[in-house]
Amino acid sequence: MYTNICRGLFEKDKQLYSFLIATKIALTDKKINAKNWNYFLRGAGATASDIESQLDKPEWLPAQ
Repeated sequence: MYTNICRGLFEKDKQLYSFLIATKIALTDKKINAKNWNYFLRGAGATASDIESQLDKPEWLPAQ
């Protein structure tokens, strides 16, 4: 399956695809915890509530 998907990807995208598969496997196996993963993605000072407060939500979009 990996080979078939990679046939349609550019070389630069194959590395990203491999990284995402490897991290998803590690998250599933609990080798990476969610807190560390969020720190890696968002940086040191950002929390989920900080990021949500910075987004401009349209008024027609419900809070849920």
